Order: sequence, then C-alpha cells, then structure tokens
Amino acid sequence: MNISETRDLMNKYEISPTRSLGQNFLIDDRVVQLICMGADVSTNDNVLEIGPGLGSLTRALSDHAGFVKAIEIDKKMVAVLKDTLFDRKNIEIIHEDALKVNFSELFSENSRKIKIAANLPYYITTPLVEKLIIDMAQADVMMLMMQREAAERLIAVPKTKLYGPVSVLTALYGQVEKYVKVPAAAYIPRPNVESLVLRIVRLDSPNSKFHRFNLTKRKRFKKFLDLCFSQRRKKLLNVLRGSEYDKIISDGSLTAFLSVSRPDGNVRAEELSPDMLLEIFCMLNSAYEE
Repeated sequence: MNISETRDLMNKYEISPTRSLGQNFLIDDRVVQLICMGADVSTNDNVLEIGPGLGSLTRALSDHAGFVKAIEIDKKMVAVLKDTLFDRKNIEIIHEDALKVNFSELFSENSRKIKIAANLPYYITTPLVEKLIIDMAQADVMMLMMQREAAERLIAVPKTKLYGPVSVLTALYGQVEKYVKVPAAAYIPRPNVESLVLRIVRLDSPNSKFHRFNLTKRKRFKKFLDLCFSQRRKKLLNVLRGSEYDKIISDGSLTAFLSVSRPDGNVRAEELSPDMLLEIFCMLNSAYEE
C-alpha cells in the first residue's frame, strides 16, 4: 500500500494516527514483501500479526498464508480492517490489547506451523516481545519491526548496560538477524527515528532446554530473570538471598557453579550468558520442586 493509497484510506475513514498508540502506517511495499519473504509464509502456516494498522502487511500475508490472525487495539482501525478486508476468508481481526491476549490458545485447534509478524510500538516493545517468546515459543519464526533503540535491547550481550531479561529470552528462543532497515520515510506519519526488522528463527535443537519447558515453566523462568536483573549492581548471590531461593542456595552449590565465571562466585547477572542463567534456573528449580 503506497502513500497515496494510504492517504485515501485515511481520508475516507477519517483516520488520524494516535501518537499514544505509536501509530505509524507502513507505506513501503518493498518492506512488506521482504517481511513476507523473511517469514517464508506459505499455505501451511498460521500467521499472528500484531499492529496491522491499515492492513498493508495483513493483505500481503493473507496472499500466502493458510490463516492470519491480526490483533489491533484501536477500535476505529478494527472497523476499517473489517471493511477493507471483508473479502479475505483467511483473516480474522481481533480487537484486543496484545499484552492481554492469551497467545498460547490462538492456534490450538490445528497443526499448521506458526509464524509471527509484528509492527511493535516503542512503548510496549520489550514486554510484548517477552510475552511472545514465553507464550509462543513454538513459533518457527518471528519478524519483528521496531525502533532501532528497542532492537538493540533484544540483541544486547552480557556485560553491556542494555543486556537484560529480553536479551536472554531472545537468545534462548532463536537465532537473531538484523533483517532490514526501515527508514522514517517508509511510514506515514513520518517518525523521528529509524526502525529495524529483526528476523528471529526458532532454535530447532533437541538439546534446547528452554524449548522443552512447558508454558508454566517458561513463565517461571521469566520471573526468575526479572529477579536476577532487579538489582543490576548487586552480586547475583546477594540478589537471590531473601528470595524464594534463599534456602536452596545456602548449601553452597550455586557458589560452586558460579566459580566457573569467577573464583569467588561473586558475579552479577549481567555478566552471565543466557545459557548460564538458564542452567542456574534449572539447578534452582530442580531443587525447588523436590
């Protein structure tokens, strides 16, 4: 959908983009097609789209996918989408806040592969990505468009200030690629920053402990990561003391494990790799469940 088509729709339905919802409509068909190609969408796929806006990507996804479920929070936008996409029988528009949707139940009734395409508002990028990874860990690929600053948090590495729970979850979920830069001119209204599409392909390994977790355990792991990074400057052992894990770490086994990174075991969460944080969680969780 180019700029003239987008403006025609906005005029017809009296649409004024809402800044508080981070509404910037994609008008670059090249980016739309690249996202579809990156996800390698076929009729064997269910696609979850978040933030469809005026439907330029939604329409392109439906050309290739078995079924598309698009989640839109703006009631007025939902009406536009249902009106303009009424002829598409493989699209369902869901009027809901994506942060409140139970993603794990959206495609529970069939066996198609699941792929995700999302245009993420800056103000909810991190919590929404965390929710997607926790709830939709079975998805084969995620094509996530976001502001560059938000993308840097997802791909941050240990010992950097941006490294945190979302970085850990992203690394454990899959292989991340900076797929395509999206200039400000690709949107209307034009934002003040450049965006980036990340392509994240699910790790398909029988040795992936994270992907063997059920939904309850993935949520528990997220809670554990939030605790670990809640006081970034404190040593991890001190952060865990006084928590639900206090009695478990008193036997010194965690100190011994952490001595792999530092002889005295005094390391911060931000110094540990995603795999090491996962191992610590598994160690503590195993003892916790006994």
